[in-house]
Amino acid sequence: MIVFIHATYSATRHRAYLKLVGKTFENLPCYIIAQTLFSFLLSIFGVTNIASEFKEIFIIADFGNKSYEVFGNRPSFYVFSHRGSVLSSVYIKEYHYDNLLE
Repeated sequence: MIVFIHATYSATRHRAYLKLVGKTFENLPCYIIAQTLFSFLLSIFGVTNIASEFKEIFIIADFGNKSYEVFGNRPSFYVFSHRGSVLSSVYIKEYHYDNLLE
C-alpha cells in the first residue's frame, strides 16, 4: 500500500514539475509506471495469500455428498401464521396453538 501511495505521489509531483517548467504532459516516466505495476502485483499477491483457501466454483463440490431432500429444506421460509387460518371454516385457533405447545 505504501508503494502505491508513493507511486501516486510521484505521478502528482511529475505533473506539477511539468506545469512549473511549462511542458505539456505526454506520459509518465517508466520508473513511475514500473512502481505502480509492482505495487499492483504486490497487492494481488498479498490479498491471495491472506485470504483463506478458495472454494470450488462448482456446486457439486459443496453438495456432492448430500441427499436431494436437503436442498428443499429452507428454515427461513417456514411460516406458521399464514392466511389459511383465516380462510378455513374448521380452523380453531386455541386447538392449533395448544398442539404447537405440546
